[in-house]
Amino acid sequence: MSTLANERKFSNNKTTVYIHIVIMFLIMFGFRQITPNPPLTTAGIQVLGVFFAMLYGWLTIDTLWPTLIGIVALGLTEYINVAGSFSSAMGNTTVITLTLFCIITAILSHAGIAQWLAFKIVSIKAISGKPIATTVAMFGVIIVLDSMLSATASLMLFCTLIIEVSLLLGFKPGDKWPMLMMISGHVVGTIASGLLPFRYGPTLTLGTYSALTGNTMNSGLYMMLHALMLAATIACHVFFILYIAKADVTPIRQGSTVLADKAGKLNTQQKYVVCSFAVLIVLIMLPDFLSADSAARAILSKVTTNGWLAIYIAAYLAINFKDGIGFKGMMTHEIIPWNGIYLVAGALAVANAFKAESTGITAWIAATCGPFLAGKSVVVIIIMMMLMSSFMTNVANNMATASIFSTLAYTLVIASGADICMPAVYLVVMHCYSQGIVTPAGSATAAYLFGEKKWIPGNAMVKYGIVYLLINYILAFFIAFVLGSIVF
Repeated sequence: MSTLANERKFSNNKTTVYIHIVIMFLIMFGFRQITPNPPLTTAGIQVLGVFFAMLYGWLTIDTLWPTLIGIVALGLTEYINVAGSFSSAMGNTTVITLTLFCIITAILSHAGIAQWLAFKIVSIKAISGKPIATTVAMFGVIIVLDSMLSATASLMLFCTLIIEVSLLLGFKPGDKWPMLMMISGHVVGTIASGLLPFRYGPTLTLGTYSALTGNTMNSGLYMMLHALMLAATIACHVFFILYIAKADVTPIRQGSTVLADKAGKLNTQQKYVVCSFAVLIVLIMLPDFLSADSAARAILSKVTTNGWLAIYIAAYLAINFKDGIGFKGMMTHEIIPWNGIYLVAGALAVANAFKAESTGITAWIAATCGPFLAGKSVVVIIIMMMLMSSFMTNVANNMATASIFSTLAYTLVIASGADICMPAVYLVVMHCYSQGIVTPAGSATAAYLFGEKKWIPGNAMVKYGIVYLLINYILAFFIAFVLGSIVF
């Protein structure tokens, strides 16, 4: 009887999933029954229905298939056809950049150099027995990991390394230093993952910025401000861990050389991957630092970021390392977040629809929010955006929030009529929506840490997560917004 029952159960979905599916489609097509008020057009109300349906699906069901349905549904509106919708989504330069870079992360992961670099950093003789230097060095590890791996993969490996290093040094589960290092690793790692503008999170926000404003953010200035934010965050977290939380670092002071033998030596493939990746980053960023009339800048810029990423992949495949990874292995590697790539594609397609004059959405939001925002100071508007995006990312999902506020930030600023530096606004929003740390729903990395009850017991995630959010608010306002408004 039980066997027959199991055979009849053809799906892993619970009943609530089907209820959410029905609601999603009701939203998607129910909006079409609403009579739009100018400047919102019929196409605009249809696009809003698709957007809210996709959002509901992302928050309650999944990120992949609601996005695919949303792209098709967008093509069934008066705004665009299905072919055009897929072209707007999957043919977007930002999506291509993200896909190519994710393939490169598969190469880096397969080479196994992340863990090697981690042990190399923490085994430097100059930091042995020094709590501040050791803590900073471990933050250096998460920066290295996040430059090569996905946020979730890098944090999981970082926590594994923290636990191994802690045990070797003599720490125990529940001790403050390893506990706070794991939680701080989430914050520092999240910021580090956004340092390169063609990583997963930045591509969504910066791609939406370009789609809505028609401008491209200067990569050099973006990286400079992001690096300052990262350095300031590390400084604040080191001070908090060692001097405010007063973590016992006696095991570190006693010193240990047991980590030195963990790294081993790089093989030929690993040496190539490390060196070629460094060259790749230089080639991509170099045009922003050359003079506008430079011949070298013209040549490098013509190749574009996507061109250099494609060349890197092609060169690796051409060498055909004996222990390397083939293209099929790259595309099917567990590190590639296909769900996230499609979410970015769908979000950018919707962003293009929001901007289009034929939908009237941007003009409608401006007309609706204008009276509420009128007269509000720049500081009040920025603080409102910080709190709204931070709250939503901790009760929903950081990438879903990113897709919403990447578009909403632009329309709210336009609606306010205030003279605000748009690139600085986007940097602030990016730093706030990325920190989903107070609840498990905030991000996959937060969910992972909430589940690590042995080393992060009780309500430590909530207590210290709130403290870290406050630190993030202060730094984001003064570095991303104030300084960003000056340099941009």
